[in-house]
Amino acid sequence: MRRVEAARPAAAVRLGRLLRRGIAGPSPAPLSTEQQQAFTDALTGTGAGGWCAGRGWWWAAAGVTAAAALLVVTAARGPRALTYQRDSAGAGESLRFSDGSTLVVERGAQAQVLAVDARGARLAVERGEVAFQIRHRDDTRWSVAVGPFEVMVTGTAFDVRWTEERELRLRLREGAVIVRGSLAGAGLEVKAGQTFVARLDDGEVRLGATAAEAKDREIATRTSTAAARAEAATEPEAGPPATTAAQPGIAAQPGIGDGDECVRSCNPERLDALAREARRRGDVELARRALMALRRRGKGSELAHEAAFVLGRLAEDRGRLREALALYGAYLAEGEGGHYRPYALGRKMTLLEQLDGPAAARPVAEQYLRLHADGPHAIHALQLLEAP
Repeated sequence: MRRVEAARPAAAVRLGRLLRRGIAGPSPAPLSTEQQQAFTDALTGTGAGGWCAGRGWWWAAAGVTAAAALLVVTAARGPRALTYQRDSAGAGESLRFSDGSTLVVERGAQAQVLAVDARGARLAVERGEVAFQIRHRDDTRWSVAVGPFEVMVTGTAFDVRWTEERELRLRLREGAVIVRGSLAGAGLEVKAGQTFVARLDDGEVRLGATAAEAKDREIATRTSTAAARAEAATEPEAGPPATTAAQPGIAAQPGIGDGDECVRSCNPERLDALAREARRRGDVELARRALMALRRRGKGSELAHEAAFVLGRLAEDRGRLREALALYGAYLAEGEGGHYRPYALGRKMTLLEQLDGPAAARPVAEQYLRLHADGPHAIHALQLLEAP
């Protein structure tokens, strides 16, 4: 009996060591033949100095339970979140993530990490210039908040600058990103070689051509110039001046080239195209008129529904907060779905807080967390509800 009592602690120690060895590390390695035998000995007492009398079954049951717990812990353990470290980088600093992605924060700039998971991170650029090099993987998911804009990233290299004058400048070095929110609306794709510029105070948006497009245009210009010169060389020296046809382009497209005429007579699809083109060129007033006509002419359509949100963004960017609040409310009231719904509800919450105080915004914050717990304004909603 004494041998049995003395053997129990030794067996428990052996079992504990095996369990700890299995739990340590990112994922337990398969047990060797010797480890499996040791584990069996710990449970059954068949090894040297083992035990099998009295209440040995209780210890075996405890060992099986612990082993089962190990299996549950191992199965429940998902992919680990990325980690990162800060290093000095010349006059600024850099952030290096465990997947190989890097950020270089230039001197005077400020950026922060909002959240990190196994697929990527949510970042924010609060001021200055930051260079990003995001490593692409099959499930990569990164996003960068810059003022009222959001840059969606899957793997690329780009530079972002956000100024005190509320100007966003984004230059793509490789890959592609989607810029959403504010003047960018539902999303504008920015490709390698392009520069996206948005100035909130004057409502200007510009998206430059890619390097390949610029080269194609240059080649086309040279080709057309050479053809014109060759044609001119074959014409007789005397005679009436030749006439040339107008070059095709946006102005030649029926209903879009003449903005005023399109606002008066275009169908909803043409009005939507006109509004997008006007915003791309920075003509906010023409975009606003086209969207208002779209609201009237396409009443009940999804295009007219989305126009309410875009009009709200345009009004907010121009400082017309009450008008923006009403437009966000109209968007939310006209349908239960829609791509912009979490954004419209979040902007409504933010404007209510600005205009009428936190107490007026808290019911909307509760609604937001109930409907969009992982939405872009969830952190703000939590802060509103937790504030005294």
